[in-house]
Amino acid sequence: EELEKLKTLSPDQHKKVEQRDEIKRRLGIPVKEKSTISDDPSEWFTYRSIFSNLLDCAKAIVSSLKMGSGTITIKVEQCFNLQELFDSWHDMAAKDKTFLFRSLDDMTKKKNKEEELKNIHAWKLLADWKVSYEDTKKSEKALDEGGPTREFFSQVFRQMGDLTVMVGVTDKYREKYGLSVGDSVRFRSEVENKLGLIVKKIVNGNDGGPPETYQILCRDGEDVMYATQENIELRQKPIKLFESTDEGFIPVKNEMIIDNIDRFQQFDNSSEKKKKKRKEDIIERVQVYYRAIGRIMLHCLATNHPISSAAMPRFFQNVLFRKCLPGENGYHRSDIVDHLISIGQPMKLDGVLDVMTIGDLLCDDDDTLITSDSYFTKLLPKYLVHSRSIALDALREGLTLNGLVNIPVQFCALPFGVVSKIAFSNPTISADDVIAFLEPRYNAGGECNDKQLAKEEQEYFFNNILKKLLKEKEEEEHEDKKKQDKDLETGKSFLSRFVSFCTGLNYLPHRIGNPDFSIIVEFNFDPDECAPESLPIAHTCVNTLKIHGLVYNNDKEKFEEKLALAIENTEGCFGMT
Repeated sequence: EELEKLKTLSPDQHKKVEQRDEIKRRLGIPVKEKSTISDDPSEWFTYRSIFSNLLDCAKAIVSSLKMGSGTITIKVEQCFNLQELFDSWHDMAAKDKTFLFRSLDDMTKKKNKEEELKNIHAWKLLADWKVSYEDTKKSEKALDEGGPTREFFSQVFRQMGDLTVMVGVTDKYREKYGLSVGDSVRFRSEVENKLGLIVKKIVNGNDGGPPETYQILCRDGEDVMYATQENIELRQKPIKLFESTDEGFIPVKNEMIIDNIDRFQQFDNSSEKKKKKRKEDIIERVQVYYRAIGRIMLHCLATNHPISSAAMPRFFQNVLFRKCLPGENGYHRSDIVDHLISIGQPMKLDGVLDVMTIGDLLCDDDDTLITSDSYFTKLLPKYLVHSRSIALDALREGLTLNGLVNIPVQFCALPFGVVSKIAFSNPTISADDVIAFLEPRYNAGGECNDKQLAKEEQEYFFNNILKKLLKEKEEEEHEDKKKQDKDLETGKSFLSRFVSFCTGLNYLPHRIGNPDFSIIVEFNFDPDECAPESLPIAHTCVNTLKIHGLVYNNDKEKFEEKLALAIENTEGCFGMT
């Protein structure tokens, strides 16, 4: 009955459930025992204490090096582009100017003549960060007391799926192959030559029709321009670092990275030695980008900021954060199948199970027969993990500070559900999730004539206007499935925008794993804070939404209009609170 209902409501999800159940049946996976992780607050208090103690031990190891202390300032532009930021930081790292990309070792200072000073910059990755947003148009800065840093993490995890490393191409390659989305190009505008990235092909250039035309995002700003093929010169081709799945981003396989490098370097007449060195340099740059993501994730752990679940789907959370491969005791086979389905990576079993060897399937010399056991112990690790060693080794290096802190081994002692719900966000945001985090504070400041009456009005507003508005917005978006798909894809649903407005994060932590997290709704009469008709104000540094104590006379339409305007005016901007 439940499956039939799901088939009507969500055919795609119904198909996944059927696929999951069939795979489990074919592999002889019994019904999973009920989770041993209860919702008992006392048990979760113990789990959180263990989790926190493990991180404290890691920070103590780094602190014992006594290489530095203090707060680290990170300067970024409003509405920064992560690709451009990583590219510039990588170039700065060559001059030892950014700790996210450079080696943690000091290659110039020595303890003695023979020994390098190791991990001299590791402390910077666990110290407090203050993100300074600079409005290049207004020459203003937004000081960070928490909110801008959370917004920085949100943007990193939202944009990381588009990260690439660019590879130069030869003239012969340009002549033989056409342009495609993501290419770095030089093009002629009406005024001058410009650099940019191809965003979209908008005219195919059929015989007798208009010329082939492309939409290009300029690299020197946010301008989008258009140019015909004859006015575009291909400069570099992109190597994507991640692929998108329904559950988030997963690193690409080694062969995709290496094959792309080889393809882009076609017709290179350099010596084999030079081509080999260039290939090694490109792979090293790829690894440095992955490592930087790992370092950012480590900082989130160390400073109690949840990592977006989209940045690391559950299968790879197990592999990287718990060092748990398929086939090992700490990773239940039923969970593995669930996680594979969610990232679209289940391997077909028809004509494979008990018929083919791993070598037959993966085109190598492994003569292991694929059985219900070797499927987990041999095939999946080889197909999904070892095949991504370039990315996963670099991410692990960032997450462990080159092995200085062994967080994955420590986290393996905790159940997966605990690590996932403490370290990562809830993969979805529902109205009920948001409401559960709301904490009203009535008559929080200023003076009014009748505080009791004001409190009653504020309580009515909180329960019957704010909560209902959140639920109505959720229902509206669910009714229009096409709109919902677009919003979920970009992280721009109303609920995620509301959460971002109040906290800086466009996602929510799991409540049971982060019970201290809340969104304060403060009703205030202080004239220095807000006026009766002013827009709602958010202080992301303390997760607070401030509304005037008169609550717009409980006019729902007026509040909805003002809240929408407030969110729109402040998205991606920290020049105001």
